[in-house]
Amino acid sequence: MIKGIMQASRYVYITGGNPSSPNIYSTSNGSNGAGSFVGQVKYNTSNQCLEIFDGSMWHQWHASYANIGLSPEAESILEWAAIKMKEERELERMANENVVIKSLHDEIKEKHEQIKMVQILIKTDETAT
Repeated sequence: MIKGIMQASRYVYITGGNPSSPNIYSTSNGSNGAGSFVGQVKYNTSNQCLEIFDGSMWHQWHASYANIGLSPEAESILEWAAIKMKEERELERMANENVVIKSLHDEIKEKHEQIKMVQILIKTDETAT
């Protein structure tokens, strides 16, 4: 059972399960006369799964479970980020070993900062008019 995920989103999807009917619950109802009681959980060695007693019959635990995964877009974003992180680590390593690469890397950083400042100025100008 999963608790706390309210809904799927752009990057996370959920399939299966039944959030309105939890897998384990307890009530004040008594035994079924054969020693089993509502909410009792057991492992069934015949079918190799957990079962829950609802007062009249046993239900297999795996009969209602949720699958949670990442959307293809999220997987693509994470793959891209992993590649970029690897590239950045390699560039940093090379910059530490080579003065020319370090100088060029520093210039690139400076240009990125200048671009950000110009973008801010453009946005500020657009909102002022």
